[in-house]
Order: sequence, then C-alpha cells, then structure tokens
Amino acid sequence: MKFILSVTLLVSTLLSNVNARWKPTKGLTWDYLLAGDDNLIQGSKKDVVTIDLEHAEKMVPILHSKGQKAVCYFSGGTMQKSRKIDYDDYVKAGVALPVTSSWGNQYIDIRKKSKLQPLIEKRMKRAYQYGCDAVEVDSLGVHAHVKEITENDTIVFATWLAQTAHDVGISIGLKNVALLAPELEPHFDFAVVESCAESKNVCNYYKAFSNNNKAVFIVHYGNRDWKLSGSKLNTLIKEQGGRGFTCVLSVNQDLNTYSTNYDCDTGAIINREVKKTITITKNNKATTTKTNTQSTLINKSNDNLIVEYSTDGRCGKYNGKILMCPNNSCCSKYGSCSYGDAFCGKGCQPAYGKCDSVASSPKIELSTDGRCGEFGDKILMCPNNSCCSKYGSCSYGDAFCGKGCQPAYGKCN
Repeated sequence: MKFILSVTLLVSTLLSNVNARWKPTKGLTWDYLLAGDDNLIQGSKKDVVTIDLEHAEKMVPILHSKGQKAVCYFSGGTMQKSRKIDYDDYVKAGVALPVTSSWGNQYIDIRKKSKLQPLIEKRMKRAYQYGCDAVEVDSLGVHAHVKEITENDTIVFATWLAQTAHDVGISIGLKNVALLAPELEPHFDFAVVESCAESKNVCNYYKAFSNNNKAVFIVHYGNRDWKLSGSKLNTLIKEQGGRGFTCVLSVNQDLNTYSTNYDCDTGAIINREVKKTITITKNNKATTTKTNTQSTLINKSNDNLIVEYSTDGRCGKYNGKILMCPNNSCCSKYGSCSYGDAFCGKGCQPAYGKCDSVASSPKIELSTDGRCGEFGDKILMCPNNSCCSKYGSCSYGDAFCGKGCQPAYGKCN
C-alpha cells in the first residue's frame, strides 16, 4: 500500500497538532532526570520524564516507544557554557549580565527581547523537531537576583516565552517563581516546582494550575534534608496535600537518580509503572491490549479505514484507523513515530511513515518577513494566529483570511 501525501496536507496536519499540543493533567507520575545518562533515562518507568534538551534527539523516540512523555529542559534566564551548540550565539548577542547564579551560570538581561527571543525560539524549534512534548525553561526569576531587573520584566519575559513556545507548537511549563504563578498560569500548560515546602504556604500558589486541571510537578531533595518520614513528611503533607499535585523526592539536586513518587496526601510511595491501553482491530474484532510498548497491527485489508496523522506517537492500524507519522518521521518496528537509524532502518514500516536511515523533520519555520508558503526547502508558517492569504503573505482580517486563504500555512477564518 502506498500513500502520496502532499506537503500541504502535511503542514495542515501540523497546524492542527499545534492546537492539540500535549497538556499534562493531574495524576501523572514523573521522573526528573536532568543529569541522567542514556541508560538511566531509558530505564525510567514514569508517565513523564524530564531530560536535558541535549539528550532529546536520541532519547525522545525511545521514551515515546514506551508510551511516555518527554519534557525537555534548558535555562532561559542564564547562559550555560555547557550549551556548546549555541553558547557562542548568546555571547555574540551581548545579552549577558555581570552576575552569576549559584550554579556558576551568567544571568541574562531578559529585557533584550529583540536579541534574546530568536535564540530561545531556535531552542524551542529544536525541541519540537526532536519530538519533545513540552519544554521546561529554567531561571525565570532573574529579578530576584539582579537589582536592575523588575518583577514586571519577569512577567513580560515569561509571557512571551509561553507565547513563543505555543507559536512553535510545543507545550511549556512554568518553573518556580511562585509569587507570579497565579498571574502567569493562563499562559502556561503546567508547572515545575522545586522545594516549595521550605517556606510556609508557597506551594499553595500553584493551586492556580491544579484548579484548572493542569499538572503541577513538585520535587524536594534529600540533600536538603527532606525525607518521607517524621516531621519532614508531616510538613510535606501539610504544604502539598489536598491540592492535586504530583509529588516526588530526589536523592540530590544533581538529578542523576530516579525520582521517588509519593502520594502528596499520605506520603505513601507510588510504584505504578507507565502503561498504556490501546484498542486495536484485528480480524474485524475489537480487542484491548495493555502494554508498556506500542503494539503494531499488521493487516493487509484497508477497506473503509480512515487515514489520519498520529497525534500521540503511535503508528499503524488502530480501531478502524490508519495512523500515519507526521513531520517526516518513520514508523518504527515498535509501532511508534521516531527518527534515526535505530528506528527508521531495519523493521521500519514504510506504509505508515518515511523509512530510511536519514528520516528527518522538514524545515518548517515561522515567518519573520511576512511571507508564507513553500520556498525551496523551507515551509514558512504565519505566526501569532495570522493567516496566510492567497497572495502568500501573513495577514489579518476578512479580506485576507477568508476566500483564498491558505490553511496549510496559517489560521483561516
């Protein structure tokens, strides 16, 4: 079976996927593995795994193949020399401040939006291309460490961070800045919180998220004397309990060991492993299979099946539908949309995606010059909910977003 899929159809589907981006809700388990190596990350059995962006290209397809979600981390308010891919770009942009964080990183002047936003947008696009389900952007609270930066500067910075992530098509979590959480909640998809129980009622600020069924992932650290017993546990329960949070304890702030998930209300350890229920159709009979990996259904008869692009990482035939892999990704032998030789070579399923050793994301970019459409090897998308008019320009209003509007490259009325 062959499918001829136009670039226009591909981009239209990508646009719909932007609107349907992953939005984590309450009740998920979590591993916080920022310094985890490949083996540690692969061994995680939690619903959601947070990893460094520099691990994402290799690790995200593996996590997806097991039904897990990947949050990709980078710092937005500091410059890190370890970011060899783009550290020099930050230096050249002249955004550094003469103040360093407790981790030895240089704070950034978050007021320099015109210089900073393209750099951060580039990182978010990398995360999207790697398949990350969301980004966690750290060090937002520059105002607490640099006297020239105001609280309002941080609010403006965080707000355009969220808008940029959503324009790219990826979810974003608010990191810390507890006092600003209620005001920033409408712009963010979830929250990531460190050590909030160390001060009375600080965790409570994040109820703004859980009250709207948005996940709040909270971590406390063993090297800061937190433990799941005695008075420390009593404090954790008092500060976090009854609010619908996801609570974990990590051995130390190096974040190179698995997180211990526990019930925020009782302190009882949660050992539930990620499992996904998939309904498939085989020989005209519906069956339900619970598995830690995605099932692949092979069936030569395609009569009356609906062809759709996958929005959850699965590919193949499921419950009367054919799920195709978007973004030029391949359908691996495990039945998951992936990239790279390990997944797109031997065993790859060419009926549901691109199979070869060089499967890669298309060069889809947000327009910066008002053009939209296909230009050589690039596809230019209209930002900020603008439409792509019949003239190939990003615009607003009925005259441009109505008749002749191109829905593949922007939002049409």
